[in-house]
Amino acid sequence: MKTLLIVEDDRALREHLLFDAGSGTPGWQVLAADSLGAARQCLRAQRPDAMFVDLGLPDGDGIELIQQCHTAWPSCDILVITVFADEQRVIRSLEAGACGYILKPDLPIYAGRLVATIDAGGSPLSPSIARGLIDRLHTPKSKPTLATDSEALSAREQEVLSLCARGFRYAEIAQLLGLSTHTVNAHLKNVYRKLAVNSKVEAVFEARRSGLIDS
Repeated sequence: MKTLLIVEDDRALREHLLFDAGSGTPGWQVLAADSLGAARQCLRAQRPDAMFVDLGLPDGDGIELIQQCHTAWPSCDILVITVFADEQRVIRSLEAGACGYILKPDLPIYAGRLVATIDAGGSPLSPSIARGLIDRLHTPKSKPTLATDSEALSAREQEVLSLCARGFRYAEIAQLLGLSTHTVNAHLKNVYRKLAVNSKVEAVFEARRSGLIDS
């Protein structure tokens, strides 16, 4: 028996997802939580095979839960179900470990098929989200110009950024590399300056696109 955990604070939608998943997917038990705290309590007792996670939870950001679960159980299929369609949240969710991203208005399209889709190895995306990701890849961007060798990412900066791309937190990176968190932050500030970006998501994207870290 496989386990699905639904993390959604809207009661009506939570009950709809419970019914939809439970009635359409034999061989699965379906659990539910209405907050980050309730979800963590469930996770202490049960390791899920799949999760549906809302991002706007009453006690925090669902992306935090996605990252924690993906780090602990990489084989758990995590699907975002949310109203947020902005590019930043989409990219952050996928980088944190989500395997799909469905906007709540699009749920009727996938009625009764979401669990079966991810169980078969699929990565369901709302049409507008899929188009946004494709447009992002098709949009030409100038490659960062590293005028001199001194402006290229150092080996340590690449190492820190690679660990960020894999979902490690600053404190974890510091522990792995034997550095202080202050030093990790300093390395990342240098990365942002050299790549002309303002966030970790942009830095990872530019570094991967430029071949500075592995995809």
